[in-house]
Amino acid sequence: MAKTPSDQSSTPQKPRPHKRGILYIFSVVILLVIAITFLGGPIIGGFVDQTAPRIEVGSYDGEPIEFAQGTFFERQFRLLAQQQPERQAQNPELHRYQLLEQAFNQAVFNKAVQQTARPSGMTVSSERVDRELAQYPAFQENGRFSPEQYRQMPSSERQALRDFLRASLVQEQFLQDAVQTSRFSRHEQEALKRIARTERQFQFAEFRFDDISDDLLAEYYADHAEQLAEIHISQITVLGTEEDAASVYGQLEAGEISFEELAETYSDDAFAAESGERGWVARHELEMELGGEPVAELYDAVPGTVIGPFDTEEGYRIVRLNEPPRELDLDQAEHRERVREHMLAVASDDLREQARKRADEFVAATGGTEFLEIADEQGVELGSTEYFPVNYGNSRLFNQVRTVDGDQLADAAQREAFFETAFRLQPGEISEPIELEDRYIVLRFEDERELEPGEDDILEAYYPNLLQDWQWRELERTVFDPERVESRVVEVFFRYFSAQGQARGQ
Repeated sequence: MAKTPSDQSSTPQKPRPHKRGILYIFSVVILLVIAITFLGGPIIGGFVDQTAPRIEVGSYDGEPIEFAQGTFFERQFRLLAQQQPERQAQNPELHRYQLLEQAFNQAVFNKAVQQTARPSGMTVSSERVDRELAQYPAFQENGRFSPEQYRQMPSSERQALRDFLRASLVQEQFLQDAVQTSRFSRHEQEALKRIARTERQFQFAEFRFDDISDDLLAEYYADHAEQLAEIHISQITVLGTEEDAASVYGQLEAGEISFEELAETYSDDAFAAESGERGWVARHELEMELGGEPVAELYDAVPGTVIGPFDTEEGYRIVRLNEPPRELDLDQAEHRERVREHMLAVASDDLREQARKRADEFVAATGGTEFLEIADEQGVELGSTEYFPVNYGNSRLFNQVRTVDGDQLADAAQREAFFETAFRLQPGEISEPIELEDRYIVLRFEDERELEPGEDDILEAYYPNLLQDWQWRELERTVFDPERVESRVVEVFFRYFSAQGQARGQ
């Protein structure tokens, strides 16, 4: 499977849609609106042949997102490349991938906005688009709009530009209507100030899901040793047709060219640069990629055996066995970590239950009062928070939910149950376990304080900004659905944008 250029692991991860917070995306959208006038230059040379067919980089809710001259995606990519020149990057390949991913995220968000705005009939007039076109730098001469310059642009490019400007203006109008025109009342502001005046401090015990004892790890490995056994392999991934893959395999069978040379020439994955060598891979990983029968054949084969091509989600795969199966050695830290990673990926529910059990046992042992004593007796790690109010979302206007070391307490600030539990406790009371994203915590109410009169006056000036911040979060929940995203960014990068992919296209 294809990986990003920065991934050095021998186990590539399936590309997942990269979700940006809407505040980040909107900040880029504002830059987009401001910088529309800078999009008149030629496309960044050397990345993609402009005579090539349209490249589908992914989709949002079934609507394709394509890289082709004049599309929203292409213009975003070009703008980002202008703002972040490749010559300033330490790793040009990684830089190019990051530009592609950022442009895809922005194009996805634009699709989401367009789909949300469409049912309401939101649009912009042709006159509004004309006004934007009249300010476009490619059509300027001596500071004024030049009809001659406008007519020199091919009609297809003019239409693509109009479509882009229309999409940008709809997005701008949608965001303004959704957030910037919001109203708020004095009663809401006073209620918020009352909430913000009371701050509490807590001690906490935490029971992490990834806190796996040596005994538990050894027990798990004994039960799953067969699935965790590894073989050393090399591979070739062909993204073309089945006939393309068969042709590559045929060259290998005929002895015309070595496996390594074929991988360097034809393979479309991160291991091509290593002559196809992928390294040690666990049986369970290969079974997910290739299926049970091919993997069983590999585990019974002798080194040098080549099988395939197999149709996988990442393309057609040809695999060579380099070294026979080996069991993991739990005396080696690297092997223990592989078992641990497998537990976190496959047995996460069991680890969550184990953490909950430890947390329940801890609470029961305290008897509601002996917090420090039982923590010391059981070897439970304790921490303390700074003072904070009910600050859902960790707004910067209030003291945030942080530890005394300055770290955020996992995703506690994003969970209503955390605040409901924390602010119902009586002084010295110990809470029931509270589930966070990667751990359970148990709170002990330490202290409470009230802000002095005037300390919350800043809220009056910044309440509108705070309201908009909350509304952005609501937009993120209602407008953008990451489950609707399908991404081929990694595949497209290796095929068209990487140095290797460009070399094959020449």
